[in-house]
Amino acid sequence: MLKDYLPIINNVTLYPSDKWSEDSAVVEKTYQTEAGTDQASVTRYDKLTVSAQYRCNSEWYGTFKVWSKIDTLSVSVYDPTVKGYKNRTMRMRKFKADLIENTEGVKDSDGIWDVSFDLEEF
Repeated sequence: MLKDYLPIINNVTLYPSDKWSEDSAVVEKTYQTEAGTDQASVTRYDKLTVSAQYRCNSEWYGTFKVWSKIDTLSVSVYDPTVKGYKNRTMRMRKFKADLIENTEGVKDSDGIWDVSFDLEEF
Protein backbone atom coordinates (compact mmCIF):
# COMPACT_ATOMS: atom_id res chain seq x y z
CA MET A 1 0.00 0.00 0.00
CA LEU A 2 2.81 2.43 0.78
CA LYS A 3 3.98 2.13 -2.84
CA ASP A 4 0.76 3.98 -3.73
CA TYR A 5 1.89 6.98 -1.65
CA LEU A 6 5.13 8.11 -3.26
CA PRO A 7 6.31 11.56 -2.11
CA ILE A 8 5.13 14.53 -4.15
CA ILE A 9 7.13 17.76 -4.35
CA ASN A 10 5.60 20.79 -6.09
CA ASN A 11 3.07 18.53 -7.87
CA VAL A 12 5.80 16.19 -9.19
CA THR A 13 5.50 12.57 -8.03
CA LEU A 14 8.87 11.12 -7.09
CA TYR A 15 9.94 7.54 -7.64
CA PRO A 16 10.93 5.19 -4.78
CA SER A 17 13.99 6.48 -2.92
CA ASP A 18 17.13 4.60 -1.96
CA LYS A 19 16.80 6.06 1.54
CA TRP A 20 13.95 7.86 3.28
CA SER A 21 14.26 8.64 6.98
CA GLU A 22 11.74 10.75 8.90
CA ASP A 23 12.26 12.54 12.20
CA SER A 24 9.31 14.19 13.96
CA ALA A 25 10.33 16.79 16.50
CA VAL A 26 8.47 18.57 19.27
CA VAL A 27 9.13 22.30 19.38
CA GLU A 28 9.07 23.36 23.01
CA LYS A 29 10.63 25.60 25.61
CA THR A 30 11.34 24.20 29.04
CA TYR A 31 11.43 26.45 32.08
CA GLN A 32 12.30 25.78 35.67
CA THR A 33 9.66 26.90 38.15
CA GLU A 34 10.41 28.48 41.54
CA ALA A 35 9.73 25.09 43.10
CA GLY A 36 12.50 23.57 40.96
CA THR A 37 10.27 21.55 38.66
CA ASP A 38 10.30 21.72 34.88
CA GLN A 39 7.46 23.32 32.99
CA ALA A 40 7.24 22.79 29.24
CA SER A 41 5.54 25.12 26.81
CA VAL A 42 4.92 23.17 23.58
CA THR A 43 4.72 25.29 20.45
CA ARG A 44 3.99 22.38 18.11
CA TYR A 45 4.17 18.65 17.64
CA ASP A 46 5.30 16.65 14.62
CA LYS A 47 7.69 19.10 12.94
CA LEU A 48 8.97 16.82 10.20
CA THR A 49 12.52 16.50 8.87
CA VAL A 50 13.19 13.97 6.11
CA SER A 51 16.61 12.72 5.01
CA ALA A 52 16.39 11.30 1.49
CA GLN A 53 18.73 9.76 -1.04
CA TYR A 54 18.08 8.99 -4.70
CA ARG A 55 20.16 7.43 -7.48
CA CYS A 56 19.09 9.31 -10.58
CA ASN A 57 19.88 10.40 -14.11
CA SER A 58 20.94 13.94 -14.96
CA GLU A 59 17.35 15.06 -15.63
CA TRP A 60 16.23 14.18 -12.08
CA TYR A 61 19.49 15.61 -10.73
CA GLY A 62 18.55 18.93 -12.38
CA THR A 63 15.05 18.82 -10.88
CA PHE A 64 16.39 18.20 -7.37
CA LYS A 65 18.99 20.96 -7.85
CA VAL A 66 16.29 23.48 -8.85
CA TRP A 67 14.24 22.54 -5.77
CA SER A 68 17.30 23.09 -3.56
CA LYS A 69 17.28 26.76 -4.62
CA ILE A 70 13.57 27.40 -3.93
CA ASP A 71 12.58 28.99 -0.63
CA THR A 72 9.37 27.00 -0.11
CA LEU A 73 8.31 23.58 -1.37
CA SER A 74 4.88 22.00 -1.24
CA VAL A 75 5.47 18.41 -0.11
CA SER A 76 2.93 15.62 0.24
CA VAL A 77 4.08 12.56 2.18
CA TYR A 78 2.35 9.52 3.59
CA ASP A 79 1.19 9.97 7.19
CA PRO A 80 0.23 6.77 9.04
CA THR A 81 -2.09 8.64 11.42
CA VAL A 82 -4.35 9.74 8.56
CA LYS A 83 -3.57 6.69 6.38
CA GLY A 84 -2.94 8.95 3.41
CA TYR A 85 -1.13 12.02 2.22
CA LYS A 86 -0.42 14.94 4.49
CA ASN A 87 0.58 18.22 2.86
CA ARG A 88 3.47 20.11 4.40
CA THR A 89 5.37 23.29 3.62
CA MET A 90 9.08 22.50 3.61
CA ARG A 91 12.49 23.66 2.43
CA MET A 92 15.36 21.62 1.02
CA ARG A 93 18.69 21.76 2.82
CA LYS A 94 22.02 19.85 2.78
CA PHE A 95 21.74 19.13 -0.95
CA LYS A 96 24.59 16.94 -2.17
CA ALA A 97 25.23 15.21 -5.50
CA ASP A 98 27.93 12.66 -6.32
CA LEU A 99 28.58 11.45 -9.86
CA ILE A 100 28.74 7.66 -10.02
CA GLU A 101 32.12 6.64 -11.38
CA ASN A 102 32.28 5.66 -15.07
CA THR A 103 28.71 6.73 -15.88
CA GLU A 104 29.59 9.80 -17.94
CA GLY A 105 28.81 7.95 -21.17
CA VAL A 106 25.38 6.66 -20.22
CA LYS A 107 22.99 7.03 -23.15
CA ASP A 108 20.40 9.84 -22.84
CA SER A 109 21.94 11.18 -19.62
CA ASP A 110 24.89 13.20 -18.41
CA GLY A 111 25.84 10.53 -15.92
CA ILE A 112 24.16 8.76 -13.03
CA TRP A 113 24.12 10.63 -9.73
CA ASP A 114 23.67 9.87 -6.04
CA VAL A 115 21.66 12.82 -4.73
CA SER A 116 20.92 13.38 -1.06
CA PHE A 117 19.12 16.15 0.79
CA ASP A 118 17.05 17.00 3.84
CA LEU A 119 13.52 18.35 3.72
CA GLU A 120 12.77 20.52 6.74
CA GLU A 121 9.25 21.58 7.62
CA PHE A 122 8.60 25.24 8.44
